[in-house]
Amino acid sequence: MSFLFPSFLYALSAIAIPIIIHLVELRRAKRVVFTNLSFIKEVKNVTASHRQLKRWLILLARILFIIFLVLLFSQPYRSTGSQQALSTNRAKIFVDNSFSMQNQASTSENSLLQVALDQANRLTQLFNVNASYQLGTQAKLSYVDFSKSDFQKQISSINESANNRSLASVFAWFNQEEDRKPFKGFIISDFQKSNLKSPTLVIPDTVNEYYLVPVQSANNRNVFIDTVYSEDAFIRENENNVLQVKLRNAGNEDVNDCQVKFFIGAKQVSALSIDVPANKTVPFTLNYRLSGNQTANCRLVLEDFPVTFDNTYYFNLKPSENIKILELSGQNTVGDKLYTNENIFQYTSSAYNNINYKQIGQADFIILNSIEEIDAPLADNLRAFVQEGGNVLLIPAAKANVGSYQEFMRKLQLTSVQPMAGNQENKKSLLAYPDIRNSFFQNIFSEPSRNTILPSATKAWRWNRSASDILHFKEGGSFLSSFHLGSGQVYLFASPLTEEFSDFQSNGLFVPVMYKMAMLSSRQQQPLAYALNNRIFTVPFNQELPADQVVQLRKDSVSFIPEQQVRKNQLVLGIPTEANEAGFYDLMLKDKVLATLAFNFDKRESDLKQFSVQELRNAVAGQKNVHVLDTSNELNLQRELTNENLGVPLWKYCLLLCLVFMFTEILLIRYF
Repeated sequence: MSFLFPSFLYALSAIAIPIIIHLVELRRAKRVVFTNLSFIKEVKNVTASHRQLKRWLILLARILFIIFLVLLFSQPYRSTGSQQALSTNRAKIFVDNSFSMQNQASTSENSLLQVALDQANRLTQLFNVNASYQLGTQAKLSYVDFSKSDFQKQISSINESANNRSLASVFAWFNQEEDRKPFKGFIISDFQKSNLKSPTLVIPDTVNEYYLVPVQSANNRNVFIDTVYSEDAFIRENENNVLQVKLRNAGNEDVNDCQVKFFIGAKQVSALSIDVPANKTVPFTLNYRLSGNQTANCRLVLEDFPVTFDNTYYFNLKPSENIKILELSGQNTVGDKLYTNENIFQYTSSAYNNINYKQIGQADFIILNSIEEIDAPLADNLRAFVQEGGNVLLIPAAKANVGSYQEFMRKLQLTSVQPMAGNQENKKSLLAYPDIRNSFFQNIFSEPSRNTILPSATKAWRWNRSASDILHFKEGGSFLSSFHLGSGQVYLFASPLTEEFSDFQSNGLFVPVMYKMAMLSSRQQQPLAYALNNRIFTVPFNQELPADQVVQLRKDSVSFIPEQQVRKNQLVLGIPTEANEAGFYDLMLKDKVLATLAFNFDKRESDLKQFSVQELRNAVAGQKNVHVLDTSNELNLQRELTNENLGVPLWKYCLLLCLVFMFTEILLIRYF
């Protein structure tokens, strides 16, 4: 048996009061005054032993009344926990203060976070005044032991945080102590399903007692921006562009007339009202025009309550830079009419026997078209170009020097590429339908069309494996594949693009495939937005970073110094934990703005679906030291915490016994 308030046990010294009264009554003689024997009342004949027994029974009733009265105020309980946990007077409490806790509680009009803080304060009533507490939140895991008053001060200062820790990291915090002192661990959270991937929750610690305290929300309705991307891979200046947006409703209620506003800079350029069915994603498009070549800070703003942290989605729009395409050809070129119709492409061509090697280093995409022999200097330059992030397309020549080609393939680590045996000039094969699930065809084909006239080609070259097959023959074998080397890619056709070997160059697939290879060669592909939960990200960076200088992230007047490293035209940055606000951050080098980056909160926090109490109990089934509290009725919180977790309360029995011994004393005095 244990006590919630053991300090009241000192009041047991009050037992001495009835004992002293009993001893005094034994020594005091009773005087009876009378004047005439006729007035003497007739009394019962009571023996001395009878009187002595009555006095001892009254004394015992008084002593037991005082004992159980003191126990009543000490709040005794019978605990079901482990013996080591029973001996501890320490509590480690984790309060979930993630943004999903903005939701309204089912028990009141307060937010889930406010309910969680109230429950954390109530937990201190279950320990005596000398108990110590450790506090963990999404923002900080503290290893300092607080007194009750200091702990309550820490609780009052908790605000919402953009961080989102896994339950595994929380349990790691519970057990990350060298002295291994026993404790009782509490997790007060909304227990979102998006944060717990497995239906089971296994806690390796079998010694300490753990208590999961779910706070239930009134509803899980929430609308947020799920995806934003440009319909075209390139954004054109002073032309109409289309933005694709997906609006998602993660709740079980339909949302009608959800207001969406589109801002470019401080100017609102469009607004619309959208109906979003429950558990559905609704796509829509927005038209816009950029008048300058500078990065535009854009926002999509929703009107949705009570969860508001994800009502604004930040992203950047910037006109795409030109892609430099260099074609080295031995015969006719394929890109002179293909790429010159688009302003986004900066196309140049050069004959094989008149190569300017400086142009190779300045290009983004190089086409080797029908070159009969690839000499060693060209092969070495192309290998370095690909390793540094450039893309190369090889269209084999009809009369290729096999030895030079194989040496070139060896330098590109493509030893599996071999010429077909025998004469294949008259053996053309049909190509299969493109697989639109391939990421290469993203935003090219919406649905496969079986009415498409497929091209045919001769299998002049073959290979066993590649990084990705883009097009393949219907009867088997690759026609167009990509291979990774360093930071770049090598694209390879299986046959020359001449009428003798293929009709692919005159087919409807030719233009979109060639365009997509050129688009994927852009080295300035910066995402429209970044997620704050992805702490490592990359930014295009085409300059040397001085050894004595570092880049900074600046938001308004606050600057952060991220972890940083330059890797092959990419600046790898680690977001500091202090940078936890969504919005626009300037990437600074001294006083120069290198880029403006947009950051948004983790979308997992926007999905408000929670585990029920029963689902949590199923998840921890079989673990005797892990308990789940049902606190849906706020009035029964104290009872739930003491009865299900800290033990069976015994104060009611103490109250009953107090009344029994009080009436026993009355009966003894009156009738015995």
